[in-house]
Amino acid sequence: MGRVTAPGDQRVALEFAYDEIDRLRRELRDPRHVGPGRPRIGIQKVQHALRTSTASDYVRALLVSLAAPQGLTFREMQWLWRWSSRWSNKVGIARFPTAPAQWHVDLAGGSGAHWRAGEESGTALRFLDTSTLAHTLRKRIRQVTLGIVPASLGLGKHIAPPASLDLLKYLLRHWCEMPATRQFPRRGTLRTQAAAEIEVAVGIAAVHLTISG
Repeated sequence: MGRVTAPGDQRVALEFAYDEIDRLRRELRDPRHVGPGRPRIGIQKVQHALRTSTASDYVRALLVSLAAPQGLTFREMQWLWRWSSRWSNKVGIARFPTAPAQWHVDLAGGSGAHWRAGEESGTALRFLDTSTLAHTLRKRIRQVTLGIVPASLGLGKHIAPPASLDLLKYLLRHWCEMPATRQFPRRGTLRTQAAAEIEVAVGIAAVHLTISG
């Protein structure tokens, strides 16, 4: 399977997603996991991974990276991994924009998904239609708010309603809504824009001369 790279934390998240998918696929070919008396849970996980399409795998990796996993706890990461697998097929991939502004990915580039506004399109651009995913997330949020147990909604047996509600709202913002703009630009942006020269004093004598004038 090909690997998509992205700068910084997105690259790490994408690599983690692809590594996990590849690991599940390899399990089926491991003789320790087949035959009578072998654990069925592991096989079911692998069979589920094999049933997913390449596009669904790709979307799952994008969803994991968009969720900014570096800010989540280990437990939240486990839920994120499970839910992204469950809902990746609810994200459409289109060659042309399906909304005034939405997430897009450049297949010819070296990064993950970015927010884009406008009607521009290109041969390597793919636009993520998250409208169905947003509907699913909002429906789950309403159901949990009304008191429905998360386990009955397929969210997991070991997640409390408040935790599931917080994470659902968090993912709705990160997956389906326009990202918040940064109050301050990234350091890399400042370094890129800076074109002024600087002077460096090396050695005690040079430092003394610089300070004394």
